Amino acid sequence: MDILQIALILLIMLLGVFLSILGFQVFLILKDLRKSLDKLDMVLSDVEKPACRQVGPAQAVAQITQKITSAKNARRLFKRKE
Repeated sequence: MDILQIALILLIMLLGVFLSILGFQVFLILKDLRKSLDKLDMVLSDVEKPACRQVGPAQAVAQITQKITSAKNARRLFKRKE
């Protein structure tokens, strides 16, 4: 065998080893990312529960202020006609 062929075979083997290591590291990174996203999902679901309980009173206050505003607008409308 020629020296060039031996060097190419060694280079191909080395490249294969590096790509295998890189693939394994990508696998580990994706595994950690999955765990982190699961934890984030748990945190967001825990935050969502109290937030949903606070939406009800906020909607009630918004409806009351909307009714007061519409009553004021109706009163102004009737005042101008007089």
